[in-house]
Amino acid sequence: MDQLSDLVLFFHQAGIAGAKEALLNRFEKTFSNGYELYTRGVLLEIEGMAGLIMAAEKVGQLPEHERADYEDRWRVDDFQEMNKSVDVYAELAKAAETNPAIKNYLDLILSAEPREKYRRSKTIPYTVAEIEELIDEAGRFPRFWASHISGMTQADIEQVARNFLSEKDGNRKYKYLPFFYQTKFPFDYGFLLKLASGRNVKKNRRIMHAVNALSHFKGDDIRALALKRFASEKTPWDYLKLLINNYQAGDAKNLLEIIQRSDNVHHIHDLVAGIVDVFDANPDKECKAPLEAMYYNMNCAIHRRNVIDLLNRNGVLSEEIVEELAYDTDEDLRKLSRSIKRSRSKMKS
Repeated sequence: MDQLSDLVLFFHQAGIAGAKEALLNRFEKTFSNGYELYTRGVLLEIEGMAGLIMAAEKVGQLPEHERADYEDRWRVDDFQEMNKSVDVYAELAKAAETNPAIKNYLDLILSAEPREKYRRSKTIPYTVAEIEELIDEAGRFPRFWASHISGMTQADIEQVARNFLSEKDGNRKYKYLPFFYQTKFPFDYGFLLKLASGRNVKKNRRIMHAVNALSHFKGDDIRALALKRFASEKTPWDYLKLLINNYQAGDAKNLLEIIQRSDNVHHIHDLVAGIVDVFDANPDKECKAPLEAMYYNMNCAIHRRNVIDLLNRNGVLSEEIVEELAYDTDEDLRKLSRSIKRSRSKMKS
């Protein structure tokens, strides 16, 4: 729906008759049974403040328990930033005086903190006691935030590692593993390697978390484990990150072979993040073949940007792809195409 809306917006901006009416008619169906959410960003592009009022009324008419899914204060703040001549919140408040639905929407977005406040707030590091609490409270594996770990002292990280190694309860012990994906395990990686070498990672998430923790280390035995799994599993995406610190010349051929054995876009998508991380950490002109194979066989715009960036940074982005990017669904990639063409044109002249 985002792509369709963007296309029709371009038609409207190019003066195509009926494009605006098509956009507004589709917006009227938003939230009706069987219809996907119409992108509110396009509505702001074509109608400005009036478009925001229209979107606010639609969201405000929803039942209260559904309304929270459409909290988009960031969108309103961005619109205010681009339209400094309008007091956006004052206009919403004025409309809310006579329209209960718009008041509902205004109350909703005002209940969220401004994005700027989140940016400026200081992140407080975890304490060892808080790590223990998170492990106790988690049903399976807790989620640890890197931003809260980055401020921890080395002494505290080492204490968490000691608690992990000394823990006797098996179920509780493995809950520490995601912590050591966000920060490097401070002692010998032998125990992590033993866990990561287990079989059937798809059914045993502790193996996956052990592999993640092991990815911070460099070692011949870690590389050997990665190559063994590459050979034995059709889509060994879980183990790709082990090459981040263990990549060697010629590994691009191994990665290309893994991509070529994948037979649908879902398998390809499972692989792309790991392969991008490997080449991001290990610049290599041999990345061309595997990254082009990813580009031509996946349909994810977000990861396509990563692939194009790596090809470009390594100096192996083909003219054919640059030409095609001019018609990409992703606006940033279309801009990148124009930028690369200008740069290459200057070099030729």
